[in-house]
Amino acid sequence: MKPLLRELLVRSASLPALYEEGGTNSRLVAVLLDELAAAQVEDLHLPMPTDIRLRRIVDLMMTSSADRGRLDIWAKRGGWAAYPAIHRWSD
Repeated sequence: MKPLLRELLVRSASLPALYEEGGTNSRLVAVLLDELAAAQVEDLHLPMPTDIRLRRIVDLMMTSSADRGRLDIWAKRGGWAAYPAIHRWSD
């Protein structure tokens, strides 16, 4: 990832959801979008969970990436009670 893209991502992460259109933040996001469009696709190399139940939840999340459900709902879909899933995720 290019340093400019990294810094744009860091800066934009702290922007309010509803920023003024045409202002500084709007221009920053426009540059971010230009940089994202031009960025080379890279592998993330994220480790996958070894726990079968947690892996089931992650697989469900990856196949339904547009679904923004809460963790307790994902845990239920994966056949796991919410508390152990949340505890395991935070380790």
